[in-house]
Parts: sequence; C-alpha cells; structure tokens
Amino acid sequence: MEVILRRTLGRGLAGLLLAFGVHVAAWAAPPLWVVRDADSTLYLFGTMHVLTADADWRTPIFDKALAESSRVWLEMDTQATPEAMARLVVDLGIDRKTPLAAKVSPTVMAAIRERVKGQPKLAEMAEHMRPWAAAMMIQAMPTLAAGQTSEAGADATLTRGVRESGKTVLFFETPEAQLRFFADLPEAVQVQFLEDSLDQAGGKGRTPAETQAAWIAGDERLLGDGVAADMRAKRPALYDAFVRRRNAAWTALLMQDLAGSGTAMVAVGALHMAGEDGLVAQLRAGGFTVERVQ
Repeated sequence: MEVILRRTLGRGLAGLLLAFGVHVAAWAAPPLWVVRDADSTLYLFGTMHVLTADADWRTPIFDKALAESSRVWLEMDTQATPEAMARLVVDLGIDRKTPLAAKVSPTVMAAIRERVKGQPKLAEMAEHMRPWAAAMMIQAMPTLAAGQTSEAGADATLTRGVRESGKTVLFFETPEAQLRFFADLPEAVQVQFLEDSLDQAGGKGRTPAETQAAWIAGDERLLGDGVAADMRAKRPALYDAFVRRRNAAWTALLMQDLAGSGTAMVAVGALHMAGEDGLVAQLRAGGFTVERVQ
C-alpha cells in the first residue's frame, strides 16, 4: 500500500502544483527576477515541480545567478524519505470510516473508478481516499504518463545540486505542512478540487507536454498571471490556501533575508511569482525594485 501511495500521491503534490503553479512570460527561458538593495541581492526563480528527464531548462544566466548565491530558499525538502511521505499521506489522506462515494456525486465517483480501472490496489485505496488525496492522485496520472517526475523537476534537481555544492539550503515549509494545506481544507472545497482535477485530466486543460514547453520557453501567451487570476476568481478558498497565505508568510521571511547582506536565490513553484499576491508584487509593494532577468 505504501509503495503505491509513494508512486501516486507522493508525486501528486507535484502534479497539483504543476497544474496550478506555472507562470511564464514572453522570454526564452523560465522566469527569473532579481531584487537588489545596498548590500543584498535576491534572485527569484519560478520552478516547475515535475519535468521529463530530458527537459533542457538551465541557461547560462540562471547558472551564473545560482553560482553567485551563497544560500538557496526552496519550498520544502524534496529529499524527505519516501517512507515518511507515505506515512503522512496515509495518516492525512485515507479515511477508513467513511468511503469517498459518500462524499462525492455518483458521477464523480464513476469517473474516479474509470481512471483507476485495471489497477486493483489503487482502485481499492481510491474507495477510501479523502477528496483532496483523490484529487492529487488524479493530477499525478497524466504527468506520470507523460514521463514527468518530481525527481526530474527543477526543485529536486536544485536541492541535490545545492547540497552537493555546500551552499546553505533553507526551506519555507515541511512536507507535513504542505500536505496539511490540502488536508485542512473544508470538505466541500476538497470536492471542488477533485472535480477540477477530473476536468483537467479529462482534457479540459493543457497537456503536461504543452505546459512544460511553455515554461521552458517563458511563453506568457499560453500561461501567465491569468492562471492566478482565474484561480482566485473561480476557487477563492483554494487560492487562499495554496497561494495567498503561503506567499504572505514567505514574503515576510524574504524581507528578513534582504535586511541582511549577500546573495541568495529563491526557487519555488512559478505560480508563487504571479499575480497581485505573487512574491514579485509583494516585494515591490514592500519598496523593492524587482526586475526580470534577460
């Protein structure tokens, strides 16, 4: 059971953040900004959490910025043990008392069963998942089918690299805190999240390959601030939990970082850079000049 959860739900968090967490602009590279004051430099890099192993996203400008940085801020420790993550998912995502069918419509339950048909162990677990966990599973399936994994994603790649380089690594959140953002949602909001996930998996959104290509190209015609605005307008509770509150907490920490000196890089899901609540806008509101790096 834990193996299946590790392969699906453990990567499902990345799948969710891929779906809601990509912002790019009309630049031929993934998004990178710089903030400077008298004695500090802060680079802001919007990541994509899941990628194919052959994704070519690094640029000389990014590598130079990373080399200059003595410390790197990341969302969470992507190298947390699979066993620990699996235990968290079981504890927070499985409801042994009330089946999922009692929480969602017959149409939604039928769609979930269709998605896991032919996978008996996964199908059995799906019957007892909480809606948010089922949503993460559904989100993960297309990315895995497209060959995208969190291990190849920008976050995990950077975590491995900066640790090997001896740079200081700082994390905004723990794995448990990230999962609790989903687990603590009201059940009705979890069901909305699940319904949206089924719609996207059913072809109502961009494919994983299209999303990856747009991120690498920095193509704001396909993705951009509109993603954040659409989520804020249509799913305000999800937006508040996934984006607004987290960005506010992170901005406070970055203000403290900028009060010091030296050079640092922030590498978090690209949605956290986008829109009026994004880190870019929040730091500008705090009086800093934030420029896009070419």
